Amino acid sequence: MSEGREAIAAGFDGFPAGAVLEWWPVAAEIARSGDLGCTVGEARIASLKHYSKYLTIWKRQRDGSWKFVADGGNVRPAPAAPASGTPPPED
Repeated sequence: MSEGREAIAAGFDGFPAGAVLEWWPVAAEIARSGDLGCTVGEARIASLKHYSKYLTIWKRQRDGSWKFVADGGNVRPAPAAPASGTPPPED
């Protein structure tokens, strides 16, 4: 587990130039209290053929903004190719 700005940044040392991390939420929930939430989604680095899922926990700040308090993910298989045998889009 990485904690702190420097440790998280060090995790990206050696990240290939031009590789782009993309992510998008699939589901989100907010606690009834309105001060805690989570998002679950998928991510990819298409040029590296790396796919993952993630979970982020969010906390509402006093000024009303949201900041993440925990974030994690795990590797998942590449999306299945369409029945025609054409590889999935890399968009």
